Amino acid sequence: SASMSARFSYASLRLHDRGEDIVAAELLTETLDAIEASADIKRRLLRDPGDRELIKSMRTQRAFFMACHSEAQGDYKAQRKYLDRAAMYTMEDPDVLISKYHLQGANDTYRKGVQSQIKTVCKKLEDSIKKNPNDISSLNHWAWLVSNTEGDFQKAIKFSHRSLELAPGRASFLDTLGRCYFAAGDLENALRYQRQAVKLHPHMQVMHRQLALFEKEFTREKN
Repeated sequence: SASMSARFSYASLRLHDRGEDIVAAELLTETLDAIEASADIKRRLLRDPGDRELIKSMRTQRAFFMACHSEAQGDYKAQRKYLDRAAMYTMEDPDVLISKYHLQGANDTYRKGVQSQIKTVCKKLEDSIKKNPNDISSLNHWAWLVSNTEGDFQKAIKFSHRSLELAPGRASFLDTLGRCYFAAGDLENALRYQRQAVKLHPHMQVMHRQLALFEKEFTREKN
């Protein structure tokens, strides 16, 4: 279990962050194949709810990493295949839905289906927030999903600020807040919060890439 978690974290927070998606996918494949090769280990892991959820997340992320690799190769047909596979494991992963929303070459029927999925997931997250206003994960996921796709950007800002009230100074939440302001067209605040996120996690390349995007857009608007 500890070994699985370590491999999952390394694949997600290091390899994927550096754009080494094929290597990240291969690392998860090694782990998942080892589980499948031992009936005893698989049975023991699946009995534990936490391990069962981790295995599902690893399968989702493996497909997602392959989708990212396919996108980098310009193979959008393969990207769609892997994104749809990831969504089979869990429809609620925000990054999978965001990638499906921005998939190049998708037809109107596919896009409408993705928009419907996003609304369904947002509704589920909102229901969780209504039941527990301190559900920081749902607050952040809703804000991240909407700010990277479509919806009420002002509400996304509100939810993101709420998550930071509950978890002050969390870099990933500041990264979300920066994206929310960017989606709402407030580039000054987008830069403000994104720079805070980068300062807290200077090693995270994804945060640097988002900051570079905001700076580029800010410069373009000023000119």
